[in-house]
Amino acid sequence: TLRPVLVSADIERFAFRYFDGVRWHDRWNSETEQRLPKLVECRLTWQRSAVDDVLEIRLPAGDN
Repeated sequence: TLRPVLVSADIERFAFRYFDGVRWHDRWNSETEQRLPKLVECRLTWQRSAVDDVLEIRLPAGDN
């Protein structure tokens, strides 16, 4: 069983979006889609910050 882990008390929101090559989606099911998304965006919203941190992960890792 996975247990929640506190990464930082300063994180207000942590969200993912998935890019299929054409448009962004808020949810992704690899079994239904029969593939991985082209990109995964991880967006962190910090408390007391006007700017979000955004990390894009290209899948599969290393592909251009």
